[in-house]
Amino acid sequence: MKRIILLVAILSLTSISALAQSRGRTGGSVVLGNGQDIIRIDINNRSNRGNLDKRVDRLERAVRQLQNRVYELEDDRDIVQLLWRCKLTNETWGNTYYGEASTSRSVAERTAHEKCLEKESFASSCQVGRRVSMSCSQD
Repeated sequence: MKRIILLVAILSLTSISALAQSRGRTGGSVVLGNGQDIIRIDINNRSNRGNLDKRVDRLERAVRQLQNRVYELEDDRDIVQLLWRCKLTNETWGNTYYGEASTSRSVAERTAHEKCLEKESFASSCQVGRRVSMSCSQD
């Protein structure tokens, strides 16, 4: 995901730079719609070939700015965690116990099993086997 966002940002920066070159403005920085200045990268500008150190420095700063923007975008988006839901059913008695966990399926299974152990008289009533089943899904 980071690579895709970085690629889009680089392509955007390249497009802005190409547009600026076509209009005769090839140096300095670009001001974004939100007022943030970013460094403009010169592409195929042969007059700057002798000044390689300066160009490398500008490229490094531009990459650092893009990287910071990618991190800001990642921080802003909501991270969706899927929830595991498990159901333990005792077919003999018709009892059903549920467990949920956002970490893993095994945690949700253990939660359902612990709830069963709290309510049932015999631990064997909660052991998955012939008459006791466990099913899980991720939402």
